[in-house]
Amino acid sequence: MTALGDDASTTLRYRTPATEWTQALPLGNGRLGAMCFGGVVEDRFQLNENTCWSGTPQSAYGSRTVTGGPELVEAARAALARGDVRAAEEALRGLQGGNSQAFQPLADLWITQAVAAEPTVYQRHLDLRSAVASHTWSGPGGRVSQEAWIGPQALVIRRRLPGPSRLRVRLTSPHPTATAGRAGDTLVLTVRMPSDVPAEPEPVAYGPGSVTAVVGLRVLGAAGAGPEEFDIGDELILVLAAVTDYIDAFTPPHGPIAQRLQARLDDVTAVLRQTDGYATLRAAHEREHRRLFSRAGVRLGPPEAVARLDTTARLRAHAAGAADPALAALQFQYGRYLLIAASRPGGLPAGLQGLWNDMVRPPWNACYTTNINLEMNYWPALITNLAECHRPLLDWLTQASVRGAEVARTLYGLPGWTLHHNSDAWCFARPAGVGQDEVRWSFWPLAAAWLVRHAWEHHEYTGDPAYLPLLDGAAAFCRAWLREMPDGSLGTSPSTSPENAYVAPDGRPAGAGVSATADLVLIRALLAADPAASRIPPERVGADGRLAEWSTDVTDAEPGHRHTSHLAGLFPGCSVDPDDTPDLAAAARRTLDARGLDSTGWALAWRIALRARLRDAAAAHAAVRRFLRPAADSAGVYENLFCAHPPFQIDGNSGFTAGVAEMLLQSHRDEIHLLPCLPAAWADGAFTGLRARGGVTVDTVWSAGVPTEVCLVSDRDRAVTVRFGERRTEVELRAGVPHRFQPD
Repeated sequence: MTALGDDASTTLRYRTPATEWTQALPLGNGRLGAMCFGGVVEDRFQLNENTCWSGTPQSAYGSRTVTGGPELVEAARAALARGDVRAAEEALRGLQGGNSQAFQPLADLWITQAVAAEPTVYQRHLDLRSAVASHTWSGPGGRVSQEAWIGPQALVIRRRLPGPSRLRVRLTSPHPTATAGRAGDTLVLTVRMPSDVPAEPEPVAYGPGSVTAVVGLRVLGAAGAGPEEFDIGDELILVLAAVTDYIDAFTPPHGPIAQRLQARLDDVTAVLRQTDGYATLRAAHEREHRRLFSRAGVRLGPPEAVARLDTTARLRAHAAGAADPALAALQFQYGRYLLIAASRPGGLPAGLQGLWNDMVRPPWNACYTTNINLEMNYWPALITNLAECHRPLLDWLTQASVRGAEVARTLYGLPGWTLHHNSDAWCFARPAGVGQDEVRWSFWPLAAAWLVRHAWEHHEYTGDPAYLPLLDGAAAFCRAWLREMPDGSLGTSPSTSPENAYVAPDGRPAGAGVSATADLVLIRALLAADPAASRIPPERVGADGRLAEWSTDVTDAEPGHRHTSHLAGLFPGCSVDPDDTPDLAAAARRTLDARGLDSTGWALAWRIALRARLRDAAAAHAAVRRFLRPAADSAGVYENLFCAHPPFQIDGNSGFTAGVAEMLLQSHRDEIHLLPCLPAAWADGAFTGLRARGGVTVDTVWSAGVPTEVCLVSDRDRAVTVRFGERRTEVELRAGVPHRFQPD
């Protein structure tokens, strides 16, 4: 089957330049990121580099010394046993060790050109297939076009003009440590990152030992007319590269960054100065991007006239009720595009904002929030055929397991390794907070148990066992964390359900409790082969008919809360299933009904996946439509299709893509289930390149809701069961040999 993706489902288009950051268009190669504004008189490229974080390796130890950790945990357990949740939470606050560090902006590139009059025609595009951002405008002076892309080594910008002109090109940074200069034909900006970004109102600190970055810019096809001014003919090419001295989570930053920068720029400009050099470099960039992006595609429903509108108009029309299934396909592919741009082998994983951030104090430090958001960032990686983009998370987890083992030993006196709510480039693993913050989010020592599921899934999809040892240490910690309950079962105390709260007997919200459902789901899955798993209770149905979040029936402090951690066994787990556990599935459905659709963008994305696992096609599609609306006070997407919490969080983009993939293909039950949650609005369509567990690539075409053509390609010889509805077909596959058939 050929790759899918027409212009309506692979191109973002606009009729005006970006005036706000969430209107700009993202580019990235996994290390260097740029937000392209497409200005006329003054154009801006806001720049990031994957390893530009505040802090130093010492930051992993936190800003607050904690002693007597095991005693504090025992005090919390004892308080919970006697029903004193306030004393328990006070004890748990004693474990807070400071806050994680912040992902940082790097610099801004500004291109200024005098324009005689406002343009009469303007267009701006991002082509997801080629990873090229472009804009053109026409006016009395003629037509100007510009395109930009980021190859393996540098950002390359080509501007074409109707005739000679003078441009000003400059580099700036939001950091006061930035210094500008020249090195031969290169404009250079050196920037030292903050040594600490503490919680407000404490000031950002710029002490020694933090990451230093250097940005280099070369202007080709121009003659210098001043320090930042250039006279050009009808074409200008700019080449921008950036490097830092970040090594890893443990090593103080150091290294010959100036030499590395010049070598990178030399490599690129040497090709550009050859005949057809620009075309050669651009073609190589596009081939590498398509190698990943073109592996998977979707077509959902018939083409609609509204799909020909610009993206902003499409969003507004969709929110007003217009049918535009290609918009859902565009958002699906945009999630894959962003993961390719933000997460490549050799780099750090994508954080709360992926590779893009313009603030020294970004929301929640744009860090690694490990109680859902980091996990969600990578949900689409395997099912949408981007296993390479999954590796940065697993490589970071390998480092985090070392820090987590230190925390398990020194804070809790336990074996194995742990993570809590927040982390960063230095693998901060302690409970966040400064001794007075809310326990409901700061205390959650089971992030490792959730994150190592990614190592298992990586093995399930690819057959690669390299990361499986991560499970051993996480399991050792969980085994030691379990406590025997009065009824002889195993549970957890103290326990929280990430960021949520119930109404305590004193009438106020409380987060600490015993054996929150999320804890038991994650530990039971991790210890599945351990005899202890049989003593961990399954999910339970509460008196209200919903799947219970807590070990006893309580009143929700916030009934529509964004987190649905107690449904982790439904998705991404598989302990709740309409076929295997129909009562629990019905209870999960009631839970989702009660939570509703008025939530954050990433929470809506999770609810798409949860509804997909329940095979609630109408409800899943309602969540899809709710997600695809202009961002306002809650949820939706910004004009550039970034997911709005609000503010921007990229996990919602990834979660949307994963949710739609789950609507089209599921494989968690040892069978390949085609179209398990297909809404009526997508009655005709196709997908290519989705992956099933066991290493099988699946293409499917359907009409009137029924598959008409299926193609399976397996990585190895194996037999599989293919399911559509309640019909199942047994298929024998040979490694690398396409098997085409029409389901019975």
